[in-house]
Amino acid sequence: MDLKTFYTSKKVKFALWALVFLAVLLFVFQAGVTVGINRANFSGHLGDTYARMFDGGRPEGMIPGQANEPLGYGTSGKVLSVANGTVTVSTSDNLEKIVKVTSDTIIRKSHDQATTTDLKAGDSIVVVGAPDAQGEIDARLIRIVPTQ
Repeated sequence: MDLKTFYTSKKVKFALWALVFLAVLLFVFQAGVTVGINRANFSGHLGDTYARMFDGGRPEGMIPGQANEPLGYGTSGKVLSVANGTVTVSTSDNLEKIVKVTSDTIIRKSHDQATTTDLKAGDSIVVVGAPDAQGEIDARLIRIVPTQ
């Protein structure tokens, strides 16, 4: 059997086409793996820069001087009591939350500065802060919501 008849036989043509098909299939598979790895790397590191990308545009004024810090924890509800640097708040879920007030806590009533003496039982408030080990909230901002 000579080479010309060998290459023109149906079995050899089928084998060559199968090899070409497998090569293309492997190339497409490898391209998919590469794209998947790049997407996973991007998604996996999105949290590292999330605040800079999406939270950096928050205007100054929510907490003066702290515009680029995330504001992810707090509560809102009605004041039940105010005593000894703590405010007890009843939430809409009928939970009682203890809010610690320090000298660094900013208290606002509308656009005006306020103090803990301005907090009265029955006032509606919104609190932004951070949780402590006891599950209480270290308040950074308390806003007294005006009644309508």
